Amino acid sequence: MRRKDRERDEAFAWEVLKSAPYAALSMTGQDGTPYCVPVNHVVDETYKVLYFHCAGAGEKWQLLEKEPPVCLTAVSRMSIVPNEFETAYDSAVVRGQAQVVTDDGERTKALLLLVEALDPKGMGGLATCMDRCFAATKIVKIVPREITGAAMSMASLIIYLPNTFAYVMYGNFLDRFPGMTGFRIVFSVMIGWAVVGVGVSTFLIRRIKKHQKNA
Repeated sequence: MRRKDRERDEAFAWEVLKSAPYAALSMTGQDGTPYCVPVNHVVDETYKVLYFHCAGAGEKWQLLEKEPPVCLTAVSRMSIVPNEFETAYDSAVVRGQAQVVTDDGERTKALLLLVEALDPKGMGGLATCMDRCFAATKIVKIVPREITGAAMSMASLIIYLPNTFAYVMYGNFLDRFPGMTGFRIVFSVMIGWAVVGVGVSTFLIRRIKKHQKNA
């Protein structure tokens, strides 16, 4: 990963995969062109694999039934950082092998996990649905070969937050107090922010050191 400051460990990536509402599944089409499709997935925490379902027809199934290498990307949190052309996010990327699940016991387990995660209120009607659709529903498992996480944290959002109003405030000072008076006010405010930043940083460093010492 190029941005090492945003890299997160495997445990973080699994948490993203668990909470992301959907993911984008990528693979190579039959003609060698890229193919990407959104899927509803679920994590099996015991065996560290992912499941999703699909119909046994269409381009997606034609590719998946050959059990190709795949890449799945999920984002569990995203917000725009105002005025900074940045995005705060939590994401995960999984590279691995798609495997069609043929064992009925594993298929049933995967469907239970999917319904429990995506539509828990529908659990009561699952038996009827499975009687009607179980045979036609295909279950695909992704066995990860590599899994990575990335994040731009809310701390970054907080750091950038003053920029959402600072420029407006500085412009107001310069409009109300023309000439050097306005610039003196602006620089005084900037110095004040710097002093506050040093104070907060010093406080946090001391708290962290104290916590580490007590641990």
